Amino acid sequence: MTDPAEQEPQTPRQSDAPSSRGWRPRRLHFHLGIWSILAIAALGLFLLLASMSLTGRAIALPDWVADRVETELNTAMPEGSITLRRIEFGVTPNGRPRLRLVDVGLRDASGLDIAQLNSIEGGVRIAPLFQGDFVPRTAILSGAQITFRRLADGSFALQFGQGDTTTGSLADMLDTVDAMFTGGLLEEAVRVEAIGLTITLEDARSGRIWQVTDGQLSIRQTERIVETAINFDVFNQTDELAEVEVNLRTAKTDSAATLSVSFANAAAADIGAQSPALSFLRLIEAPIDGALRTTLSPDGSISDLAGAMEIKEGAIKPTPGATPVSFGGAKGYLDYDPVARAIQLSGLTFTSELGEIELEGKLFLTEFRDDWPQAVLGQIRLNRAHFQTPDLFESPVTIDRGFADFRVRLAPFKLDIGQAVFFHGDTRVSATGEIGATRDAWDLALDFSVPEIDAAELRKVWPIPLSPNPRDWAFENVEEAEIRDAHIALRGPNLDTAKVLLGGQILDARVRVMPALPPVHGASGHISLAHDHFAVTVDEGTLTAPNGVDMDVSGSTFAIPDVNIRRGPAQADVAISGPLGGAFALLEGKPFTVFEGTDFGPDVAEGRMEARATVNFDQKPDLLIEEIDFDVSGRAFDVVSDQIVNGSLLTADRLDFKVWPEAVEVTGKGQLGAVDLRATWHQPLRKEDAANGSTVDGTVMLGRALVEEFNLGLDDDMIGGEAAATFNLALVPGQTPVIEASSDLAGLRLAIPGTGWSKAPGATGNLTLTATLGQTPRIDDMSISAPGLSATGSLTTRAGGLERAQFSRVKLGGWLDAPVTLTGRGNAPVAIAVRGGRADLRRAGFSASGAAGASGPSAPLDLTLDELIIAEGIALQGFSGDFDLSGGLRGTFNSGVSGGAQITGVVAQTGNGAAYRINATNGGAVLRGLGLFSKAQGGDLEVVLAPTGASGTFEGTVSLTNTRLVEAPAMAELLSAISVVGLLDQLDGPGIGFSEVKGRFNLSPQTLTLYSSSAVSASLGLSLDGYYNLETGTMDMQGVLSPFYLINSLGRVVSARDGEGLVGFSFTLTGPDDDPEVGINPLSILTPGVLREIFRRQAPQQPPGE
Repeated sequence: MTDPAEQEPQTPRQSDAPSSRGWRPRRLHFHLGIWSILAIAALGLFLLLASMSLTGRAIALPDWVADRVETELNTAMPEGSITLRRIEFGVTPNGRPRLRLVDVGLRDASGLDIAQLNSIEGGVRIAPLFQGDFVPRTAILSGAQITFRRLADGSFALQFGQGDTTTGSLADMLDTVDAMFTGGLLEEAVRVEAIGLTITLEDARSGRIWQVTDGQLSIRQTERIVETAINFDVFNQTDELAEVEVNLRTAKTDSAATLSVSFANAAAADIGAQSPALSFLRLIEAPIDGALRTTLSPDGSISDLAGAMEIKEGAIKPTPGATPVSFGGAKGYLDYDPVARAIQLSGLTFTSELGEIELEGKLFLTEFRDDWPQAVLGQIRLNRAHFQTPDLFESPVTIDRGFADFRVRLAPFKLDIGQAVFFHGDTRVSATGEIGATRDAWDLALDFSVPEIDAAELRKVWPIPLSPNPRDWAFENVEEAEIRDAHIALRGPNLDTAKVLLGGQILDARVRVMPALPPVHGASGHISLAHDHFAVTVDEGTLTAPNGVDMDVSGSTFAIPDVNIRRGPAQADVAISGPLGGAFALLEGKPFTVFEGTDFGPDVAEGRMEARATVNFDQKPDLLIEEIDFDVSGRAFDVVSDQIVNGSLLTADRLDFKVWPEAVEVTGKGQLGAVDLRATWHQPLRKEDAANGSTVDGTVMLGRALVEEFNLGLDDDMIGGEAAATFNLALVPGQTPVIEASSDLAGLRLAIPGTGWSKAPGATGNLTLTATLGQTPRIDDMSISAPGLSATGSLTTRAGGLERAQFSRVKLGGWLDAPVTLTGRGNAPVAIAVRGGRADLRRAGFSASGAAGASGPSAPLDLTLDELIIAEGIALQGFSGDFDLSGGLRGTFNSGVSGGAQITGVVAQTGNGAAYRINATNGGAVLRGLGLFSKAQGGDLEVVLAPTGASGTFEGTVSLTNTRLVEAPAMAELLSAISVVGLLDQLDGPGIGFSEVKGRFNLSPQTLTLYSSSAVSASLGLSLDGYYNLETGTMDMQGVLSPFYLINSLGRVVSARDGEGLVGFSFTLTGPDDDPEVGINPLSILTPGVLREIFRRQAPQQPPGE
């Protein structure tokens, strides 16, 4: 016979005609011989069967046959009924009869259709068939349409075709099958097959519908069992169909059964929907191959489930909006214990492009609802995990072993990790937390802890997508470290965007804070990452500067304020202490380069320092100082430098300093040598400003220490005490330092030895100067003013002290106004040179400390004056002299007076000051030039002036020999009064010659007091005493004129004074010196010399002791 599907007749069912049911065949009454009839029938039957066998044709049996078969089938069925449209009869090529039942319908006990088959074809036993019994040996079902439903309560419903459904448990359905092969219609059937099956599975529990087309079914039985095999393809929501093979082995004696299922390319979610034991597979989107075997107990429940599965490339996706977690594949074995509701997993291997994981363990199904688990508890042992993708780890990572306890809630999805422990070598990683999936995204909340790991291992196991910016910084800058008690928390939708919280202790670390700086080594502290803020705290650590000096950086921190910015801003808060040289070596290099363009380097100073620095910068290589914002403040202790001021040692117990992008600034008290000062050093850092050098501003103490530090050559007599001076020191690269200073001189004692000038410490003044420092400092411009002194000039030095101090103008003590040069002489007092100017001895107060004969180093004074005022109205021009100021003023001099007369002199020191002896060979001209007496001519003059101790006051003597008096109005008037005609003639002519003129006097700035004086010649004797007011030019004098002095002097034994004879005329001179009033007492001629003192006033007396 051909395929029944191809031979299906197209004629309408005869059974549909109402009359067909009542028709029965009638017995034929042919009167033929029985044998003839049999022979003919046999021959015809043989020919018919041979033709059917050869051609494969079938004939439709009469309707009464279909009715009889239908009746027999219904009788054999325990309940329900069967309807047939027709029966076709054929013969197989091997001569066996076959029947084909067309349009077979099944009805349940209520008469409702429950199945519709296109055809049932099979072999039947011949003998029972002739007896009217239908006993199938084989059956082939074609075009069956079956709807198989699993209801929400777990029961099953079976629907055939378009009819109603029948329901029951799985055990009930298996019992129905068994009943058909045990005492039922198919009791003697050896094989039942179905082709072209259309099976629809509607699962109310999972909400899924599956449809099978062109399925195949094969049922075979033995005496005790029924074996069913089903093969079909099912749509798996991809371009390929899933292949499924189901084998069911049932016992005829009870409802027990064994079910084995193998499948290929099935959807994991479809497999997970078939059994509560496999429900976790619904979380996976992937094709799956596998083989499962289960035993059904008599009550229809699963007594065990075991099998092997291989999941191909796919993803875990519990919700539509959650980003799939891809994997390459998985395979393993499972064994389900329905009593314990536990699944034993073994040989489970996950593979993906990331690597491979091998594990085993047990899953417990819990929190059942409608017989389906809502959660799974897991106990997993990790045997090995190997990751080798560069997208996840920098280098291959192997996890040697591990274990985990967890719970998975299936809907909504949530993975709770009670504990998970993994071992990578000696590194132990523990984890807890949860992974949830909302409708739109994942939700990670995981906490990891690592008791101990080194930086190299951390580099291997830190996933690349996890907080990449802190990871990059850590691996670029943490060269080595031991990390203890590390805690990591992940919060977020996935590894790429999860917020990471991290904390841990670091030990023996080697960390580089900035690319250009040396690393911190031996560091211990903490590392943290929270709220996108990454920080490393160094509790203890050492940074070795480029010059090999170790710096303590304990207490420092490094932070990335926002880890989401790739190579974004970072901040280092550095606490640093150690030798100054180490700190300067760090500042010398990149990126700071604070000494670039200066004459200084890391060895600019020695000492100790401690500082706090805040540095803000972008995390990129080759930073420029302009790209860094930093603020450094600190203190330096025990500072020593011989470079800031060349040739001088700068020391300080403590200095405060600040460094910021624009400048370095150091402030504090210190000593320059032994000189106390307080200063601020300011060094610009910007390139355009650094070339201008640095400055030092502050105050310095002027005094002996400063003189000695810079070898100014000023001895103790010249300077003492201390005065504060403000200064500004400019330190320009390649140039000698220049200092500007000023002071009010309060507290400073100053003196110019030998001049009588000094300034007491309590007095104030003003000093300004501009000086160039170096090996040989110099003062380029200096101005000083103090009570009794003002001077402007410059000063140079040489090795060993002062070279020269030149003052363009010095005003000293009111008595000197002249340019002065001071020349250093090593340890000896300076030499003073005065070239020009004016001096007034009336106001001079030369020191009287060195009396005549005093010894000591000389203090030369080379004095050249345009004018030297001796007393009021008495001045010298063109004065020059060489003096020694040691112990006072002494020396020799020469000078001119008005009119050109020359004098010479000697200055000697007395207890009261300088004494003068003046000599001239033309005494008359000198007296005339000095304005003292204009009527004398010639003569040898000697004047001795001895200081009294009072300012500008001298006791003196004068001696003039061989001079002549000419054209003296007062004398003429006097001579006329006494009628000395010859002398008048001489006075008007060549003058009256005096062999000797002498006198004693007191010279003060206001008055010339003439104690006594005398002038004698052969014809005249004269004495004079009294007062001459130098300020008004008036006189009050008295005297005696003795005519005929040569004879008259014979009576001198009775005269009290030189220049007076026995007889003489007493006279007075009063009034202006140019026209005095002359008074004569004629009667005085009658008074002998010895009695003359009675009638005239007493002459001025020299004070006692002078």
